[in-house]
Amino acid sequence: MPYITSDGTVYRLPDRAIGDAPFELIAYATSGLPVSFVSSNTSVATIVGNKVYINGVGEVTISAIQMGDIRYHPALPESQTLIVINPVNKDDQVINFEGSHLRSGMIHLLN
Repeated sequence: MPYITSDGTVYRLPDRAIGDAPFELIAYATSGLPVSFVSSNTSVATIVGNKVYINGVGEVTISAIQMGDIRYHPALPESQTLIVINPVNKDDQVINFEGSHLRSGMIHLLN
């Protein structure tokens, strides 16, 4: 489930693959109090502090929580789904300029 801000900006956790490096989660509470994160399935992803470590293939819900303090009530949790896939072999690619000719480090357009 993507997170949509009041100005319409959509944020979503990108899909990850087994073997990807740990990545950081960032969330803010309007109170300024620290936000914690929880994984619904530690066989897919674990969270230490604000870093996510990939453990296996599958889907996991990552929830951001803020428990409040003597001044603020707890915030409603916000959750996103993280999808972890098996690594894929990527094909090489080449960029070609159509209708151009390269000479001496310069591009000359052919008419």
